[in-house]
Amino acid sequence: MSYDFELFAATAASLANLPDVSAGIINVDGPNRVEGEDIPESFHPFVGTKRWLCRIHLEGSISAVDRPVINVWLREIIVA
Repeated sequence: MSYDFELFAATAASLANLPDVSAGIINVDGPNRVEGEDIPESFHPFVGTKRWLCRIHLEGSISAVDRPVINVWLREIIVA
């Protein structure tokens, strides 16, 4: 099983500090600059003027031990 997230941000934040997980793999693509017309219209109310996109891929089985670590990491990214 895998999970894919698209994170739109106002600045080109680096996601280089990936959490250590015991199973599975975390990959990040980006940040990449995107234009407003490249963002699905249904996303506009949520994305607003944010024009940097990072794609986060969680591949493989994420263990119960790793889930809280990943959740904290994702919250830190979103709040930053």
